[in-house]
Amino acid sequence: MFKPLIFASLFLPLAAQADIKTLQAGEETSCQLVAQETCKTSSREPVEMCLEWHQEKAVEAGADSLLIGDREESSVRRPSLTGAKTVVTTKIAAAYYDCGPKQAELQQAVKTVVNKAPQLTIE
Repeated sequence: MFKPLIFASLFLPLAAQADIKTLQAGEETSCQLVAQETCKTSSREPVEMCLEWHQEKAVEAGADSLLIGDREESSVRRPSLTGAKTVVTTKIAAAYYDCGPKQAELQQAVKTVVNKAPQLTIE
């Protein structure tokens, strides 16, 4: 028998990854740093692979945004059946941030308190 709850739970990590926002430099200033990680891969599509990896790690860390940092590549010649091949390893760093409603609610609360403060006059 098909159980919708189990089926839906299989796609929950994908839905959570879709909610992770990728920040541009400078957008993280009003956010709280949660964690920093570095993805290391020898994939032919390192940017796509590392972005997916960083999104998973951001979800695990409880972050809602990530900022992609430095990218570093290194190559090594390795023996193979056809002689030698070059293996390129890519490292992409990222920082995970919490920029969610908590920060927006805090900023709104501060504005509300400031607006409701009595205006003092000199009389």
